[in-house]
Amino acid sequence: MIIPGNVATTGGVYSATVGDGATNPIVVTHNLGTLDVAVVIREISTGKLIDASPIATTLNAVSITFATIPTLNQYQVTVISGGGSPGPVSFQQVAAAATFHI
Repeated sequence: MIIPGNVATTGGVYSATVGDGATNPIVVTHNLGTLDVAVVIREISTGKLIDASPIATTLNAVSITFATIPTLNQYQVTVISGGGSPGPVSFQQVAAAATFHI
């Protein structure tokens, strides 16, 4: 068994509809207070997940560059935080690993 040490215990989620037919990249202000975020981008009309280039620019915002300028309200952007960066993560093995023979 492995027990993680020094792991963040709080987090949050922010979601917004983006696209105005003119802006690229688009800045999404999430106010989650961390650079440690995951960004999911879904096209509203199809439900497809979109591959774009998000960058955590501040503790409270991400900038997303799309391949083409998004149309009006084309995408749903969800920003997920694991609670911020608590520093290095360490693990402690507390029991011997099992051995399997085939």
